[in-house]
Amino acid sequence: MDITRTMKQTISWLSHLWAGDIPLARTFWLHGVLVFLAAYALVTLLDDVTSPALAGVAFALMVAVCALDLAYAIVWSVGLWRSSSNYTGPDVWRYSACALAIGQVAKIASIAFALMNT
Repeated sequence: MDITRTMKQTISWLSHLWAGDIPLARTFWLHGVLVFLAAYALVTLLDDVTSPALAGVAFALMVAVCALDLAYAIVWSVGLWRSSSNYTGPDVWRYSACALAIGQVAKIASIAFALMNT
């Protein structure tokens, strides 16, 4: 496995997502819902670790997953907003995507605010 090639593909995919080049439905369902559900499932699995020997590692992995999820949420929100402006289907989906992107940014801001005040 060529790590350099994999990193370039990942960066390319994230840059396409950020730019809104990915179609709206795919941005929402595949790059949004599916990715966030996978992150939630991983955090839930790590939270269920009961072994005292693995508890510290599980907690560190949960923090890392949550931090990556938060950073990805920013990229996804911008990509969703930009992808909605390229959408040519019914307006309800475009406006719903914009409202969701705004809500996501508000959630990210509230999490950042809460973290700064703890």
